[in-house]
Amino acid sequence: MNTYIHSNMFTKRNMLYLVVLLALFCIGIFTLHSQLLDSEERSHVFRTSSVLPEEIVKLYNYTEGYGDLNGPLVRQEDPRLVAKLATKFLIPPKHRDVPYHLEDPVVHDTSMGQAEKIMKLLNYKKNGFFIECGALDGETRSNTLVFERELGWNGLLIEADPFNFASMVTKNRKAYLSPSCLSIIVLPQYSKYYPASISVDPAGHSLSLYLQVSFQQLHNMGKISNSPVGQNKPGYVDVQCFPFYTYLLALNRTLIDYFSLDVEGNELDVLETIPFDKVDIQVRYWTGWTSRGDIGQGERPGEILDRVNVQGRYWTGWTSRGDIGQGGRPGEILDRTLSVEFVHVAKGKEYLQMFMEKKGYVVDSEVTHSDNLANDFIFIKSTLRALDP
Repeated sequence: MNTYIHSNMFTKRNMLYLVVLLALFCIGIFTLHSQLLDSEERSHVFRTSSVLPEEIVKLYNYTEGYGDLNGPLVRQEDPRLVAKLATKFLIPPKHRDVPYHLEDPVVHDTSMGQAEKIMKLLNYKKNGFFIECGALDGETRSNTLVFERELGWNGLLIEADPFNFASMVTKNRKAYLSPSCLSIIVLPQYSKYYPASISVDPAGHSLSLYLQVSFQQLHNMGKISNSPVGQNKPGYVDVQCFPFYTYLLALNRTLIDYFSLDVEGNELDVLETIPFDKVDIQVRYWTGWTSRGDIGQGERPGEILDRVNVQGRYWTGWTSRGDIGQGGRPGEILDRTLSVEFVHVAKGKEYLQMFMEKKGYVVDSEVTHSDNLANDFIFIKSTLRALDP
């Protein structure tokens, strides 16, 4: 009898162990399948029209007419490249009457302290212009949302990760949206492989690491990777990049009141592409979104203008608004303030500071956060107060 009971208990115990092991195995398989499915869905996000509006999905189709606009033979001011960016990679702002669709609308300053610093430096200027690169979903830790909501600013939000961009579209931001990335050389970048004989671009940067662009999707830490383009690897997506200067030409801007740069390590590379001393801008591109009254006004939509005045210098226009070229030379790029994340810069924050000082910017302050949600320099143009009315 005891033997039977013992044997029966042993059998039940074994059965229990077997059930537990089977349950754990099923959970493991389900988890692995979910992760693989999630990665697969993220890597092929463009195929799903329900994720992004159809007109935005088309922006990620690089099979038509893009190859000839990438590489060392295409300059950043090439009118064809400017036209491509303006017509295919800029989504117009939502009208001011369209309500925001935010996760937490009661939080007006979503930044980690950068926005308040910049607002004070600019004396709470209204109707300014910003560029934010690494814009995430347009709300989470956004450095520019408060300027848009409280001070009537407009600007440009650049975000490469398609999942983040899909979310940003739903926020109804009153700024241009671009599903692209800032190039880390002065050339447009995408999926081109070039002969080994091509070793440097016009600015002297090595091309060997940078012309094979693949963007690693890591939510708030996404960045350009060194992985090969076209690999279809889960968690990586091929995204078109443009030089910073090309964005300015596409928007016909030379003054940016605030430039927020957070690209997880390539900040210095991006800054090195900016022609801060550019004075002869011979090509400008009107995008044609004239309903807002400040872009393309008085010109035919999409028209490329090649104009130089009698002195051989170029004024960008809108001078009656008092925000273009004020206090500087005609055509000069004026970026009044910047916040630049320094923690991932390979050459170190001291080198970054020295580089910006050579370009006429000084560090006003640093913004840091205990959870590493902010590690930014706040730069101010050394002649800022002379520029202010």
